[in-house]
Amino acid sequence: MIRLGVDHIKAASIAASSKGYYRLSKTYAAQLALNDSFLSKLGLVSLKDLWIRFHHPR
Repeated sequence: MIRLGVDHIKAASIAASSKGYYRLSKTYAAQLALNDSFLSKLGLVSLKDLWIRFHHPR
């Protein structure tokens, strides 16, 4: 997470948490690290973009 832009304190608090990955996904640090540009680089499709293309065709 540090390589993705999260500071050391927030990354350490996520790593030391006993919460599951689903609950940690709602934290600010996880959302900062796993932003839209990172997910698109992995090849994932944005549901928001699909919704817009479906409802507002050009």
